[in-house]
Amino acid sequence: MSATKRDLARWCAWQRENAVSESLIAERRRLVEQLAAAGVDLERARPEAIAAFLIARRVSAHTRATYRSYLHSWFRWLVHEGVRLDNPVDQASTRAGGPAHPRAGSTAKFPIRWRQPIAEWLLHSRASNHAESTIRLRLALLARFAESHPSPWQVSTRDLVAYLASATWAAETRKAHSVTLRSFYRWAAAAELIGDDPSARLPAVRVPPGKPRPAPNAVVRRSLDESLGRVRLMLMLGAHAGLRRAEIARVHADDLVDGLLRVTGKGGRTRLVPVSEDLAAAIAAAGGGYLFPGQVDGHMSAGHVGRLMAAALEERWTAHTLRHAFATKAYAVDRDLLAVQELLGHTSPTTTARYAAVPSDAMRRAVTAAATT
Repeated sequence: MSATKRDLARWCAWQRENAVSESLIAERRRLVEQLAAAGVDLERARPEAIAAFLIARRVSAHTRATYRSYLHSWFRWLVHEGVRLDNPVDQASTRAGGPAHPRAGSTAKFPIRWRQPIAEWLLHSRASNHAESTIRLRLALLARFAESHPSPWQVSTRDLVAYLASATWAAETRKAHSVTLRSFYRWAAAAELIGDDPSARLPAVRVPPGKPRPAPNAVVRRSLDESLGRVRLMLMLGAHAGLRRAEIARVHADDLVDGLLRVTGKGGRTRLVPVSEDLAAAIAAAGGGYLFPGQVDGHMSAGHVGRLMAAALEERWTAHTLRHAFATKAYAVDRDLLAVQELLGHTSPTTTARYAAVPSDAMRRAVTAAATT
């Protein structure tokens, strides 16, 4: 067996010891072998070589991010074994003419005892297909918790309860902290880094149900009438197809086939959204490639899309309120919540119910009926 094959076998054994599934181990090994087949030295690879390898993969941005995590695992093992002093994947840029797309991954803000566990948890989160925005938020919340808890393994359920109860947070913020702590300690228990999960007995955080906040029809019409070019197309995708700003940023000309737009949403879930003739024509007129070119794997960032859309809308209305407006109009057609759920890409109709406002005519009919009894 060659040295490289022996090292790969040892790496795979190390992953098994860390409770990585056999299917994920096989996927990671296959990609590392492809890296070697591309002529990249598996021990002394430079960031530029890894970036070129990743860019050459004709895959979606989400898949490329997954590939990065696979290669990161290999080089992290080499650092663990003392073969390398650094992980070149951290510096491997896949953006044209700039640094790598910002990814949650820095452990420098954490106390020293947190850093290795956080690095492991980050890889697990990406392997679980969590959105990069979700990972970034949870990383920030864990860093805040770590400020007052220098060791992750000297934390009890009582400590977690006291932490969640101490701040004057809104219910949604408190829930986000609770979910984040559960995510980290549930992973640590499954990886056998701790014997008992201190978050398992945390009380549930009750959050009042959110209310739909659709942008008014008049605001949407004026914004569309007054906007041109790419911003108008962004507004149409939000108001007429219900896309999230991150989904709008990633729309590619090839995603539209026979009046159906292929949309990849949260968690890599894909759905087909029927679009109007006007929207289909606007997409076709935008030309080939990404509709909104940029430096994030070839397309514009979700944040920039959101800022452009908010600037085109009036007052406090945002890209997300266009999604609420779409949901409200779609629900008013047949009162079919499941159909709206599919269009929005939600996993639960409960979530969809927070987007679709009950039509005012239905409420008027209910009040009139009550008044006549």
